[in-house]
Amino acid sequence: LKAWIEPAAEDRAALRFRKLEFLSHWGKFAKCLAAAETDEERAIFYPLSRDRQAFSAALNALPAETIFFQVTAYQAFLWNRLVAKAFSALPTTALLHNRAGDLPLPGACPAGWESLPVPLPGKNAVFPSPFDAAAETVFAEQGVTLRQFKIDKITNAHFKPSPRKLWLWPEALSFSAPEPDALHPGRHQLALSVTLPYGCYATLLLNGPAALAGAAQQALVKDWLRT
Repeated sequence: LKAWIEPAAEDRAALRFRKLEFLSHWGKFAKCLAAAETDEERAIFYPLSRDRQAFSAALNALPAETIFFQVTAYQAFLWNRLVAKAFSALPTTALLHNRAGDLPLPGACPAGWESLPVPLPGKNAVFPSPFDAAAETVFAEQGVTLRQFKIDKITNAHFKPSPRKLWLWPEALSFSAPEPDALHPGRHQLALSVTLPYGCYATLLLNGPAALAGAAQQALVKDWLRT
């Protein structure tokens, strides 16, 4: 619930101020209810104003898509951390920086890992070695257990242990010829075309070089993109 209330970069000033007010009154939910201005905010803080522990009712008042994004974001965070923990035992050629923590990049894919599925955290998730030990360490750091990923009281919170591949390769990568950029006068643009498998995001493909530690690693990835 606090993650939903936390001000976001795209929030307008009035909403940002209201969210900060909610956080400053945290625990005094009658004051939060008094500061609420939208039907959604009132639906969230009404049960808490009557019972300070009614967090399940408050979360159930959130839109289904909000709960979905919160759940999947946390699953992805945990998955990234446990993969990083397992990768840290391998010879590393580069370090990918992001807000969730550093990801060491091995120089090559270990044998058998090309198609090895590693599930997202969920109640019945089974992690292959060495990701089982990495998951145990990360969960201990986060103060959670696999049993806690089965949530009955929050209707739209489903932690499905969907399998994800560790290694994904972009296919049919091509660029158009540079042309003047209509949005940025004086600069040029080009169109990129690429086929990505399920679970792979073009934003990571494009932002990866900027997030790598060191000019040498960035140059290697940029050369790869050019080819």
